[in-house]
Amino acid sequence: MQSCECGHRKLWVNCCLPIIRGERQAITCEHLMRARFSAYVRRESSFLIRSWHPATRPPQLMIDPDIQWQHLEILSSKGGLGEQEGQVEFIATYLQDGREQTLHELSYFIRLQEAWHYFAPLPMPE
Repeated sequence: MQSCECGHRKLWVNCCLPIIRGERQAITCEHLMRARFSAYVRRESSFLIRSWHPATRPPQLMIDPDIQWQHLEILSSKGGLGEQEGQVEFIATYLQDGREQTLHELSYFIRLQEAWHYFAPLPMPE
């Protein structure tokens, strides 16, 4: 059995897989962020599109085959049960052209019809 790529110490089949398959909803925006990271690792573009807010959703998503996502670190998270908006600050580590690189982002999420959706990156606080 394989551990989930999202950083939780759970098995993939009990962690992000049910969210990616649509068998259950992410209960917080952080859970959705973790599932989206796992989806990038596993190249699950259909889930990434479905979990994107309709107002900012691209018509299609091409996942760069030269990027290998390695590690997700959640720095802060706001947006849980009963809330309609949230933010997750994270650092994602990836390999591209044999070099380790990072993506540091503050993501904004909105709940629509009881499901969290990724909306867009926010400007990083100074």
